[in-house]
Amino acid sequence: MRILDLFSGIGGFSYSAEKLVGIGKTVQFVENNQYCQQILNKHWPQIPIHSDIRTFNGNKGDYDLLTGGFPCQDLSTGGKERGLTKGTRSSLFYEVIRLLREIKPRFLLLENVKHLLHHNKGETFKEVLKQISESGYVCEWNVISCDSIQGCHKRERIFIIAYPEHYGLPTTEGCPSNEQPSKTKTRTQTVVKFEGGSQPNSGEDVQRVTSEWKPTRHLLDPNWQSYSVKPTISGTDARIPFGLYKNRITALGNSVSPQVAAIPLTRIKELNEAFTTST
Repeated sequence: MRILDLFSGIGGFSYSAEKLVGIGKTVQFVENNQYCQQILNKHWPQIPIHSDIRTFNGNKGDYDLLTGGFPCQDLSTGGKERGLTKGTRSSLFYEVIRLLREIKPRFLLLENVKHLLHHNKGETFKEVLKQISESGYVCEWNVISCDSIQGCHKRERIFIIAYPEHYGLPTTEGCPSNEQPSKTKTRTQTVVKFEGGSQPNSGEDVQRVTSEWKPTRHLLDPNWQSYSVKPTISGTDARIPFGLYKNRITALGNSVSPQVAAIPLTRIKELNEAFTTST
């Protein structure tokens, strides 16, 4: 699959997709941090980098998979929790939705902090699902932590997989895949949780949110640990050597863990093979 890597950072999603899972090849990065751009240029010297998602555009069918860990600063408990309101860094989520509607890829994979589920008593997560649903897509999601695959730090992150409503799913009310959804039509979001995540039942707020959507017949294999990929450097020791420069530590801190990202990416690979076979 042709991958558009949004908010690319140092390429955690791309490394995982290409080297660990073998799901496809990244053909475009969107990243504004200059240090991270240097890292991307070093490891993917032939792949173009666009520096501002707000000025990046795509056409229908340009890419098969969109990945993106959109900014978490306004969703994390470590920040001011201003949410997705206009002008916040986390509101760049809506740029992802714009591109989703322009490009109409086979899959979207989003990553963010676990607190996205609980922010504003679950209303922010409902807004995320609503925007994806109104784009003609359905979702699967779960929280996976780095220590659940024997990493040395917790690093809990939510991963959301979205794919077009017509991909082997029960028929529901909504627009055909090649049409924009009506602004006046009420749509039903179909969403399931990955089975066996590190936090399979993460609180009343999450249960209240998910109770409003129906399950699909597509579920992540309950033995999802089999999807994880063992680290190739120093066994499972991911400690950062003393003396690294601040921008290197920041880049690592903002990056998705490739071994964790391999779990939802393997699910996407599995779904893509199933969809391809069925058609």
